[in-house]
Amino acid sequence: MGRAAAGIAVVAALAIAGCGHGTSTPPVVAFSPSPPPGNNGAPSPAPTFNPAAVSIAEIPIPQPSPAGNGPADPDVLDVGKDGSVYFGQLNAGFSGFGNFGIFRYNGGTFTQTLPAPQPNAWVGGVNAIDAHDSSTVMWSSSYQQMNEPFSFGDMMQCGANGGTATLCSFAAFDGFTTSIVTAKDGTVWTAGSQCCGAGPGGYPAQLPAPLPANAFALDVTNGPGGNVWGVVNFNGPIYEFTSSGAIMNTYPLPAGNNLVGNHVLVEGPDGALWFTDAGNNAIARLSSTGQISEYKVPTPNSGLQSITLAADGGMWFTESSGNKVGRIDATGKIYEFAIPTANAQPTAIAAVPPGCSCKTSQVWFTETTADKIASVSY
Repeated sequence: MGRAAAGIAVVAALAIAGCGHGTSTPPVVAFSPSPPPGNNGAPSPAPTFNPAAVSIAEIPIPQPSPAGNGPADPDVLDVGKDGSVYFGQLNAGFSGFGNFGIFRYNGGTFTQTLPAPQPNAWVGGVNAIDAHDSSTVMWSSSYQQMNEPFSFGDMMQCGANGGTATLCSFAAFDGFTTSIVTAKDGTVWTAGSQCCGAGPGGYPAQLPAPLPANAFALDVTNGPGGNVWGVVNFNGPIYEFTSSGAIMNTYPLPAGNNLVGNHVLVEGPDGALWFTDAGNNAIARLSSTGQISEYKVPTPNSGLQSITLAADGGMWFTESSGNKVGRIDATGKIYEFAIPTANAQPTAIAAVPPGCSCKTSQVWFTETTADKIASVSY
């Protein structure tokens, strides 16, 4: 949130990062439910959006060499303030031999940043990236020690604009760091598994015991009120944190919920917290009074994963089983767009940050099983 050998050749680009022009116009399905009651006032009007203008451009990514160290499996992604796309991969191969790092895609060129050497490191993966909120790209990776087959360590790394990676000064913790966010006050928060801490500077806060059944990891994001918010995968609850990492509010999730993956929460254009609920196959909205409203996704069992807010006020999300990306606005209107490659498994998704000079490609996402990244233009 790369796994390819050092010295990989540059892959020909199908689009320019942050400014790519789509070449495929996927079919679209629209769904317009009535706004739910009790929304703390009328929902924000939907911005002008033309689904017929949407196109998706897919870009194959560098593959590990030798091929036995792959496949690449891009799994986590973010977009920097300069429009560069940063992504990491699920399958690291042999990290001690250079097949382990993070990729930057910009101007039709892929470059790879390798991590600091880890003695005896074996299979690993990049688990989290934050390029959107800070001028310094931050990422975390886990690795498996060859002499400890079931033991994973964790290293937090920084690399400005995709440059040489260095170990960050803030603390990591045992298990996986699956979420990084730079809060609105400039402090860096990390969270993850083993389970589940959150707070400025790394790991000062623990969630209250006992944790919910099946608790795996905490996903954190900037949210309403200028605070950091988090949710425990897979079944919640949602937490609102103070600036010190203490829990301010706790919100239970609706029955049948299942929140899967990273970046499942986002602050919407209406100031509410929105999230993907795979269990109920819905995009959900948490109001300032704690009321949750759910908007069903038209595709059954779509496999909802990540969600992001685009500059035009639309929130885009991935459907890993439905092989689609979708868009929902603050009124609850949903559009879906099929991905050109079959069974691509879209996973992570990130919008171009506000203020980026790029005008066309608004959103980027990973196609994990297709070994591609893709841009959405409209």
